[in-house]
Amino acid sequence: MSGEPGDLDPFDTDAVALAWSSAPAPTDEAGAPLTDSADRFVFGPEIGRGAMGVVVRAEDQDLDRTVAIKQLTPGRNAEPGEIQAFIEEARLTGSLDHPNIIPVYELGLGPDGQPFFAMRRLCGRPLGDLLRLIKKGDEEVAAEYSRTRLLTIFLQLCGAVEFAHSRGVVHRDLKPDNVVVGEFGDVQLLDWGIAARVEDVDAPATGDLLVAAGTPGYLAPELLLDDELVLPRRLDVYALGAMLYELLSLRRPAGGRTPDELMESTRQGGFRPPSQAAPERHIPPELDELCLAALEPDPSQRTASAAQLAQGVEEFLEGSREARRRAEAADEAALDAAAILSSHEALGAELEAARADVRRLHDRVAPWDRIDAKRPMWRAEDRVRELDAQRAELIEEAEARYRLALEQVQDHAEAAEGLLALWMDRLRADEVAGDALAARRTAARIRALDPERADELLRGDGRLTLVSEPAGARAWLHTFDERDRLLLPADGTDLGRTPLSDVVVPHGRHLVMLEATGREAARVPIWIPRDGCAEQRVRLRPHGEIPDDMVYVPGGAFLFGGEPARYGGRRPLKEASVEDFAIRKGPVTLRAYARFLDGLDAAEAEQRTPRSERGDPLLVRGVDGPFRPSVGALVPADEDPYTTRAARRLPVVGVRWQDAVASAQERVDRAPNPILKRTLAAKLAVAKAQLESVMEAEQGGGVW
Repeated sequence: MSGEPGDLDPFDTDAVALAWSSAPAPTDEAGAPLTDSADRFVFGPEIGRGAMGVVVRAEDQDLDRTVAIKQLTPGRNAEPGEIQAFIEEARLTGSLDHPNIIPVYELGLGPDGQPFFAMRRLCGRPLGDLLRLIKKGDEEVAAEYSRTRLLTIFLQLCGAVEFAHSRGVVHRDLKPDNVVVGEFGDVQLLDWGIAARVEDVDAPATGDLLVAAGTPGYLAPELLLDDELVLPRRLDVYALGAMLYELLSLRRPAGGRTPDELMESTRQGGFRPPSQAAPERHIPPELDELCLAALEPDPSQRTASAAQLAQGVEEFLEGSREARRRAEAADEAALDAAAILSSHEALGAELEAARADVRRLHDRVAPWDRIDAKRPMWRAEDRVRELDAQRAELIEEAEARYRLALEQVQDHAEAAEGLLALWMDRLRADEVAGDALAARRTAARIRALDPERADELLRGDGRLTLVSEPAGARAWLHTFDERDRLLLPADGTDLGRTPLSDVVVPHGRHLVMLEATGREAARVPIWIPRDGCAEQRVRLRPHGEIPDDMVYVPGGAFLFGGEPARYGGRRPLKEASVEDFAIRKGPVTLRAYARFLDGLDAAEAEQRTPRSERGDPLLVRGVDGPFRPSVGALVPADEDPYTTRAARRLPVVGVRWQDAVASAQERVDRAPNPILKRTLAAKLAVAKAQLESVMEAEQGGGVW
């Protein structure tokens, strides 16, 4: 019955019997007579049996060691040719002094007068048994005998075969069952019973070598076909190719269970690559090529020698070892980068605590304090700069480790994702800082690292939720164009009518215009973070409620901070919320602020007078009473009076935030419009939110 292709089940085929059934008995050219060695060895139990002989365990009394003794089957009358062949096997095996060929210690006559030879007693398992266990799913054996381990065994086997060929010996029965793997990794090639000596292993064979001797499934096809070229060396190369196929796929290249089926499959040839025969084994194409080249039906086109086949396997293993080394180095570099980033994160918490110390010390130190009082603050500032520099170095180091991993393994997933995350964080920081050039450079790196996903990653669309009171307002989304160093709204995109929920919007800065019948149009600046979202609620005011010289500002959240800090790094972005309010279209001028001062008593006016950084007043009381720009501070002393009048239209500077709030309060108190009454609360909320940042920048007190 025909079996599945590549079945590893054993079958009853004896290679020696197959050979002797077709070959003439060897001639007895009578070497030296054998020595009676019966007294040296104490024969023990049988440990193996074949068609023509048995192997028993014995004790070598002279050398005090256990050996294996092969002898003709006891009780059987062996023919003279069989006896001579047995002796030739012993002498041929003994002549091959190679680490992977079992050594013969003694050739002599046993107690029954029949020849025997003593060999090393092997402690191990046949390679064929190991392959059968792996195929049956023995996880322990499979783990111990990985593909690399099996290929290493194969290299030792090739070395033994090449050595035999160099001595003019062809094995003719190479198969996994004739290879024993020892307990300590040693590999021994056995059963040289049908091996043949030839004058030239590369010359066309004659005589006995044309006989189909060996084990079906490992026999070269030229032995099974008439009038085919037979090259002695390449008979063994074909068998090695079949063994390599079996080591890789756990299947024989030839299909069938019986000898006849196997030999017919060999005649037909056309074997599938081992990777197709066993796709679950993930066999590389390089090994496919090596197998099929050694199994080439035409011996003249077959791999030339066992050494050449071994070289191909060794080159593959060297490549695998190098790939494994590079993979291990890449894994180590990626793990190093992850550890570095953990340190970076821990240092971030320490940095925030150090910055908090700086802010606390700043609040306690005035510009005029003695140096001794300022030193703790300076030390705290130095600590912040040091920590900030350390974090920057850690990022650079982590990036370098990820790059090293990708140099070792181009598609290393952890390193690519880690580096991509670093660059995406850098891109967000560049965008928040408004550094367009740095953002473009970072985006170019991201495109080079991951071209396939770059467009999706860099798009970074966010989502906008927009609600208006009343509902049903038409919403338009405008991006900004820079013209003459000004950001001006470009043509708008109709978003539809409110309420709008999770509308996909490009990340960045935008202006939303809302229009509704009977209501003032509202202009709402929004910022959509990369891959983020924004929510905005807008109250639309009735026509006429907002004075012409004022602009309505819808309430909501706003971000502040992010500017460079004097003690290193950037101040963190923070979010504050304000109610909707109205604000003048133009800035508060020196003239308007002077009118505010004119309404105060002398002491309060002196306290709230704007001043330069040196402390000089920017507004002074004139001889006629009202405040005016200070000659010398804002207006050069040699300028004409027109310059003084023009200076009154300049925006006021040099005021404390408390003074700005008081000025706004005075205007609100005079404003009859209810909407303006909310201005003070809004301004106070903004001022309080910004106070921390302002105080850091100006050292105690601060100015706007």
